[in-house]
Amino acid sequence: MEKSVDVLKKRVEELEKKNRELEKSKKMAELQLAANESLMRLMKKQMEEKTAFYNNALQSFMTKDQDEANSLLQTNEKIVVSIGSKRSRTSVEAA
Repeated sequence: MEKSVDVLKKRVEELEKKNRELEKSKKMAELQLAANESLMRLMKKQMEEKTAFYNNALQSFMTKDQDEANSLLQTNEKIVVSIGSKRSRTSVEAA
């Protein structure tokens, strides 16, 4: 009888030890999950910041290109007006 009690006590100790190990593993898994979630949030924030940066850069280049196109258009219009006025003066002088 004593032998079976000792065997049962030993089995209980083994199960308690296994339970403590499982609790430690569970805590480690929870910590790992929390770290992964934090890392994912950080990566998401960085991606949003990079996306905003590239969108702003693209918008800036598009605006710059549009400004340059408008400037060239205005320059061309001035040249056309200048050529037109020179032609009209030349035709008036010829007459």
